[in-house]
This record gives sequence, C-alpha cells and structure tokens, in this order.
Amino acid sequence: IIDTALERTGSELAARLAGRLLDLADLVGCVRNGAVELEVPLPQADLGGLAGMCRESANRTLKAFKQEGVVDYRGRKLRILRPDALERIRCDGREARSDLEETG
Repeated sequence: IIDTALERTGSELAARLAGRLLDLADLVGCVRNGAVELEVPLPQADLGGLAGMCRESANRTLKAFKQEGVVDYRGRKLRILRPDALERIRCDGREARSDLEETG
C-alpha cells in the first residue's frame, strides 16, 4: 500500500500503470507460454483511477506498452509479455522520484 501511495504521488504515468499491472498480475495472473495472462477485472477508467490517471492516459500508456512489445491485449484479456520490462518501468519511476527528492 505504501509503494502504491508513493507511486501515485510522484511517479511518471507509465511507472504508475506498470506498477498496477504488476499488482494485478500477482493477484489474478496465470503464467502461460512465458507470458502472464489475466482477465483485467476493471474497465480502463478504473484501471487508470488505480494508477492515478484518467482513462485517456491509461489508454495511451497501454497502447505504448503494446507498441513496445511489453503487453498485448484484446478487450479485458491482457498478456504481460515482458514482466521484466514493466518492473524496469516501475523502478525507473521510483528512481526519478528519488532524484527529485534529493535535489529538492
């Protein structure tokens, strides 16, 4: 919960969404053929809300993740193809926040 709160207050949008997708994968994901598959139980507006962003931002960020080959999705079925990349995105957001705190 503390990590989620910190991400929502200071991380980049991509880092926040990456964190929520990894959280959902831990809760409801199933590893198949090297990817984590899950039925996202939330509409994009709610997923965005969990990450502290609007539906449009969540949609744009998911599209970027898809174009980068990190995820694939159709409707509410989501496959995390590169969980390592999502973790790196999430961690980069934390590092950016910590850099800001050090200079501030």
